[in-house]
Amino acid sequence: MSKKIYDINFYDLKNKEQNTRDMVEYMIDRTMSMFKWNNLPQTIPERTLELYLQTNGFVLLTKHDEDYFVYFGGLGGEPDAYYRPSIATIANPAQNWNAQLPILWDEPNENTPENSAVIGLNDPLLKGLIPINRKYASQLSENELTLWLADILCRCPWLLTADNKKDKEAADEFIKNIFDGNLASIQSMPLDMLEGLKEHILNHNQHQALGVLMQLHQYYKASWFNELGLNAMQNQFKKEAISDSEQQMNTDTLTPFIDIMLKCRKEFCDRVNAFYGLDISVELDSAWKDNEIEEDAMIDEMVNGEEEENLSENEIQEEETDNTSEDNNENEETEENSEEEPENTDEQTIEETIENIEEKVDEILDEIKEEEPENKEEEDE
Repeated sequence: MSKKIYDINFYDLKNKEQNTRDMVEYMIDRTMSMFKWNNLPQTIPERTLELYLQTNGFVLLTKHDEDYFVYFGGLGGEPDAYYRPSIATIANPAQNWNAQLPILWDEPNENTPENSAVIGLNDPLLKGLIPINRKYASQLSENELTLWLADILCRCPWLLTADNKKDKEAADEFIKNIFDGNLASIQSMPLDMLEGLKEHILNHNQHQALGVLMQLHQYYKASWFNELGLNAMQNQFKKEAISDSEQQMNTDTLTPFIDIMLKCRKEFCDRVNAFYGLDISVELDSAWKDNEIEEDAMIDEMVNGEEEENLSENEIQEEETDNTSEDNNENEETEENSEEEPENTDEQTIEETIENIEEKVDEILDEIKEEEPENKEEEDE
């Protein structure tokens, strides 16, 4: 079997400095895909430009030998009216060139020197991503070491103490074998020689401690990703389903840092384009772009939902108004009819009464006329 050219030895979790450095560099590898640069000159690699910004906090773009290059260097000189450095010191051994150039912080004007270096910022305070990455990488390194030790101690959850050198050597050899993953025992000795070797229980709830350490590890990692604008759930050990509110609870805290980084880069593009007549642009890329699309879609959905609610409320109010007006019209018509109906009823009643009276009067007159001849005949007799 051929020899491997890469290191496949056991990873030394006790080397916290190396582990922290590795974590920071791996995170920089991820964040290098955060932004996408368009229309860069061929002499400016996108990787170099973004690496300078994220690791140094700023970059200097200037023209040298009729080509455009980016550099990092020292900032100094007499401060301007806003206490910003005015001179950039650049030294590039490969080009055999060094210079002290005026720094262009704002939009160029007629008084801007032609040999100015346009400064681009990663963030307003020129911090870069190294400090925040170093913070969380240090926490994760410490927790990984503790988690590793807790895992080892699950093999032997007690500690040996010795009162003499010989017992200590035997205990050390036993613990070394346990760490190496080997079953071991201490050679039997006379009882009077083993009296100085004693055991002490470290933790009765070793497995519970492992769970707590794993949760803490997930918390550190999720907080790190959240700081850099990626949504990572901090409570991944929940047994029940995750609600929508928990899924969206970090949305407001994810974007501000990424937004200010994007804003600084766009301002840098505007200064470079105005000063050199280029057409450089920048935008979010990879998972950060997907988050922006999802956030915009969520905002549009919320806005549309509010508009629909407002429309439905307006429609309900209009229907209530229409129903109220219809009810009022019906009530008015009912009142008018009720007012008119008594008049008609009274007139009809009077006419009917008069007709009845007239009929009765006619009947009475007819009866009287019939009775008069009979009375006359009786009188004659």
